[in-house]
Formats: sequence, structure tokens, C-alpha cells
Amino acid sequence: MLVWYDREKRQLNLLPGADDPRYVQTGGVWSPDGKYIVFGRALARDPYPEGWKAPRYANDPHEAQVQYDLYRIPFNEGKGGVPEPIVGASQDGMSNNFAKVSPDGRWIVFVKCRNGLLIRPDGKLWIVPFEGGRARQLKCNLSLMNSWHSFSPNGHWLVFSSKGRSPYTQMFLTHLDEAGNDSPAILIENATAANRAVNIPEFVNIRPDDFLKLDAPVTEFYVVFDRAVDLLKKEQYSAAIAEWEKALQLDPEDAKAHYNLALDLTREGKLDEAIPHFEKAVLEDPRFAEAHNNLGIACVQTGRIDEAVTHFQKAVELEPDYGSAHNNLGAILLQSGRPDEAIPHFQKAVEVIPDFADAHDNLGIALLQKGKLDEAIPHFQKALEVDPRQVQTYYNLGGALYLQGKVTESLLRWREGLRADPNYLPLLNQTAWVLATCPQASVRNGPEAVALAERAVKVSAGADPVLLDTLAAAYAEAGRFPEAVQTAHRALDLATQQNAQPLVEGLKASIALYESKSPFRDTQ
Repeated sequence: MLVWYDREKRQLNLLPGADDPRYVQTGGVWSPDGKYIVFGRALARDPYPEGWKAPRYANDPHEAQVQYDLYRIPFNEGKGGVPEPIVGASQDGMSNNFAKVSPDGRWIVFVKCRNGLLIRPDGKLWIVPFEGGRARQLKCNLSLMNSWHSFSPNGHWLVFSSKGRSPYTQMFLTHLDEAGNDSPAILIENATAANRAVNIPEFVNIRPDDFLKLDAPVTEFYVVFDRAVDLLKKEQYSAAIAEWEKALQLDPEDAKAHYNLALDLTREGKLDEAIPHFEKAVLEDPRFAEAHNNLGIACVQTGRIDEAVTHFQKAVELEPDYGSAHNNLGAILLQSGRPDEAIPHFQKAVEVIPDFADAHDNLGIALLQKGKLDEAIPHFQKALEVDPRQVQTYYNLGGALYLQGKVTESLLRWREGLRADPNYLPLLNQTAWVLATCPQASVRNGPEAVALAERAVKVSAGADPVLLDTLAAAYAEAGRFPEAVQTAHRALDLATQQNAQPLVEGLKASIALYESKSPFRDTQ
């Protein structure tokens, strides 16, 4: 409904005739003499009726169909009157909106489109006499989104915005003669940064020399912002950080600048400095899903697990198809011993991003923990199909096959993993252990087990009693019992120092075996 403001009484008042609850009434503009108001009116309707399907683009058939007509109503000192449809700008099956009246009161320039009034790709500027009559399309229109417009004080120029030459809205001028005929569009160049929109232009009726200086801090902000983005693309993170800091001096509350600064600080290993900027980003823009996701990652890295879960949950709430955030949330739930809660998030991640190797691997692990081997194995296989370099996935796939009793196939997968990364300790240890201790004689291979276990001990600098335990078992399988006993004692000393009691008891039993010249057999 249209309202007018009484400056003396300091109160808002409904304008009778433009306050009908059956309609949407909007976009009121004065005639130059103050006697009339021109406005857009459409039948009010529920935009989300039962069975409504969300539109995906402008002029999607699923959009609510709203066609505005232009009306003229007398102001009548606030008493209003009966609104009259403006012939040529109403009841033509199109949406007529955003009216502007020329300074001499002779013309109305408005936007005509098929539906609605915002972000209309088919929007074109039209002109019609103020009293109504034959409307015609202006020749200055470009191919796409012609809208926001304003008359110059003498009425001979019209400024308007269009996307006809750029995805970022630009300003154009057209000249109007006495008969309302317009010239071709003239681009107003260098109005802002190249990747920023210019819209809602207005003429200012002052002398040219009254402009001593025109400050545009927003434009300066985006010049700095774009410079930082360019440095980021070149991976010059330290230089980019300096530019983000300059940008935030110009606009301390810009969420994206805080977010990008935080990302660059993270890349430079300055996580403690990054976190406050991630926090500021979500404070300034609580619906910034990417900032919530990356803040969650930072919280995980600093041990703030509960906060991480909260931010990952917020990210997927804001963007239900945010695959990376679903994977991150699932991973933290899985690490917290909550596989049942984690699995749906991993499933959503691979649904949204079918080639998401990490999510397939994580889903396989979660299913493995639930004993669902047959369901887990295809996800490990898919992860390796997408990224054959994922050494941990070879480890996981081999483990699932081993639990199915497919020892030879599991060893095949583990060896493939070691070709991808010969120093991956979990794979070195597991492969050596099975080659040294498997009950199946056809599987055991003492010399290979020794070579793998020795490499593992070397990579770990001999500081892991579990790896020493495996090396001792490998020596025993190879018949090198004195070395097996000596190595098992080294493992026992370390395990005792680390108070790893179950391992201590197992090593004592193993030492007795090796002293009796008997190798270890894994019965599990």
C-alpha cells in the first residue's frame, strides 16, 4: 500500500485509493507539479500456493505470475482519489513498472516485461504520454535487462541501466527530443571497477564546478579487493594478505574480505590469526556457508570439536547441497565415535559430488565400522577410481577384503598402495604383519615382511613399539630368532615406558615364542 509522510505532524498516512488490500501497490512517483502519483498495481496473490515448485531462473514457468499495471491517482492533499489505469501502460498482458515522469510532465518512461519487476532479462524501456495513449518502445534499449532510469533536470536526457554489454550492469544515456524520440544508447564509461554493477542512477542538478571532489570509498574498496584476488590467483599470499588488510581498513565489516584474509592467513600457516577473521565473516554475514565450513575446519585443527560441529551443521543447513561441508561434518562425527550420524552426511556428499574421493573413502570407513563390508568396498573402489593416489584408501580397501577372508586380494591392494607411497606407515606395518604372521603358509613371506618392517622402523626412527613388534615377528618368520628376540625386547622397553599395557603383555608372550625358536601366528 502507498503511504505518504506528513513532515509537520511527523506521521505516515495511507493514501486512499492506493491502499486496497486486494492489490499490491508499489513504486509511487510524483508528477512534477505534485498533483498526481503514478504507481504500479497488481492483484495480490499467494506466491507459494500448495504444490508450489521453486523457480530456477527468471521467467521460469514456475514463477508466480504477477503483472503490474501503471495507474495515476490524485494526491489531493493526502486524501487520494480513484486510481485511473494509464492507457498504453496497463492491462496489456505484460508487467508495467518502474515509472518515471518527465520534468515537464508530458511523458512517463517505464519498464515493460513479461512478469514481475525485479531482475527481468526481457525488461525494456517504453514511453507513453502522461495522460495515457499510444506507448512505444524506446530505440535505446539494449538486448538484456534495461531498467533503472532517471530524467535529467531539463528532461532531454535519460540515464538508465542495462546488462546489454556486460554481465555487470552499466549506465547508459539517451537523448529525448520534444516528441519523445530517443537517440542510440551512449555508454557512461569508467563509472566503477570492471566487475561491479552500476545501477539506480540519478541526475544531480548542480553546476559542474560545484564538484570539488567525489569520494567513492566503495569503489576504492573494490579496487583493493580485486587487487588482492589477483594476487591470490598468483599464489602470492603474503602480498594478498596486505591488500585484504587495506580493504578492511576501508570497510571493516565486509564479510568476504574477512573470509579471504582468513583463507590466506591459513595458507601461510597463521591459523591463530585466521580464526578471528573467519569468526568476523560469519558474524557480519550469518548466512555465509563457506565461512562457516572453513571456520569449522579451523576449529577442528585447534581442537575445538564442539564448535566445529556447530559450524559444519550451520553450513549444511544454509546450503543443503554443500557436499564438502557434509563430508567435513561426517568426518568429525565419525572421529567422535558417531558413525550412524556420520553416514547420512557422507551419503549426501557423494550424491551431490559423485566423484568426491574423500567422501567415498569416509563413507566406506563408516560402513566398515558398522560391519557392512559389502557396502563399504564399492565406495573404497570408487575413491580409487577417482584418485588412484589415495594411499589410505588402498589401506582401507585391503582391510575390508582381509576381513572378508580375501587375504591374497587384500595384499594385492596393499602392495598397490605401497607403490603409490612406499613410506606410508600403516600400510608398511599391516602388509609386513600379514606376510609374517598369517596362518596360511602360502601367504607368508619372511624376507618381504622383513624388508617392509625394517623400512617402517627406519621411517619412524625406531620410536614406535608396534612397528618394532611387527619387525620382530618378521625376523622370526625369516628364521632370524636372535634378532627377533632383541627387537621384541626393544619394543617391550618402549611399550613399558609408554604404559601400553596390552602391548606389554603381548610382547612378553612373543619373546617366549622367539626364544623357543617359534614364529608368531595371528589367529584373529
